[in-house]
This record gives sequence, structure tokens and C-alpha cells, in this order.
Amino acid sequence: MYFRGNGASVIRIIPYAALHFMTYEQYRCWILNNYSALGTGPLIDLLAGSEAGGTAVLCTYPLDLTRTKLAYQVTDTRGSFNYGMKSNHAQLAYNGIKDVLRSVYKEGGVRGLYRGIVPSVAIGFTAYDMMKFWLRIPPRQKTQSISAA
Repeated sequence: MYFRGNGASVIRIIPYAALHFMTYEQYRCWILNNYSALGTGPLIDLLAGSEAGGTAVLCTYPLDLTRTKLAYQVTDTRGSFNYGMKSNHAQLAYNGIKDVLRSVYKEGGVRGLYRGIVPSVAIGFTAYDMMKFWLRIPPRQKTQSISAA
């Protein structure tokens, strides 16, 4: 009972970590090849890491949602009366990972599997912006876009 959602968490972390490291290398190479004027350093690593993290979260969010639903599922504690005695057997809302994914998909389709991703990602970017402020990193200057003539 105390470890509900742990299986989904374990299943999620493997593809999350693999995607995070793989896409980090891909994004870093892409940035260095296309924006060589930026050079190398921690800023490039931070940018590539942010993009890689976002990609990994986007791909594994349904498993994170599953983990959360299993860990914090509401049980039916009303109980039933059998043979004059009250039964305290709690009825769980979900029976496992497949049940959660099936139920959420049936209820909301693909959008249902990604319900809550915006606040989840927004909190991460808010923390990122706060760190930039505390570290006194100046905001980026607006550059004029090149328009086709």
C-alpha cells in the first residue's frame, strides 16, 4: 500500500534518463554546429540540458501521471455491510499501471495522458528564471529578425 506508484516510477526513469542524455548530446551538437559563434561553455550546456530535459519530460509524462495517480489514488472508505458487520476493505481506484493508462486514455484520449504537463513544466521554468535573477544573469537582448527581401 505504501509503495503504490513505485513500479511506474521505476519504469519511467529508464527511458527518461536515456532520452535525457541522448537528446542532450544531440541538442549540444546541433547548437555547436549551427551557432558556432556562441562558442562552448556552461551556457551552451545549460541550453542543451534544458531542451533535453523538456524532451524527456514530454515523452515520459504519461508514466509520471500514472505514478502520481497510483500513489495518491482515493479509496472508497465507506465500507459495506456484510452479515451485519461493517467491512473496512478499501476499494482502490486503479489496479495497476495498465489500468491507469487505459482509464485515463478512455476518459480523455491523448490529451488526458498529458493533463497537468503545463503547470509541471511551468514550475520548472519559474525556478529557472528565479535562479537567473538571483545569479544576476542579464536578460537577453532582443535581436532584429532577418526578413526575406
